[in-house]
Amino acid sequence: MADPINRFSGVITRNDLLKWTHLQFGSEMRSISISPKDICRVASATRAKDLAVGDWRTMGVRLDADLATALQQFMEHDEIDIPVLDKDGRVLGDLRLSQTLYYSIDAGRKED
Repeated sequence: MADPINRFSGVITRNDLLKWTHLQFGSEMRSISISPKDICRVASATRAKDLAVGDWRTMGVRLDADLATALQQFMEHDEIDIPVLDKDGRVLGDLRLSQTLYYSIDAGRKED
């Protein structure tokens, strides 16, 4: 998602999307636990921004971030994709966890 000046303004997490689907369609997804607080927030969501979390100041990595910073963002937000942002918070692309792990492992091998 982006705000009016095209800055990253949040992401809908996989968990929230699954919770919303479960509440909207009554699916048999027994492994999903939904807290009372989440039930109100997720069930009343009618627009993407109602479910979006994070913003350009709290989520994502800058283009010049190191691999450790990127891995920290993945762990902190429990996501497999995070946005790559310029200094003003505009989305330049996305970074996948698999890419980051590959380059981290490759860098570790080169150090040995």
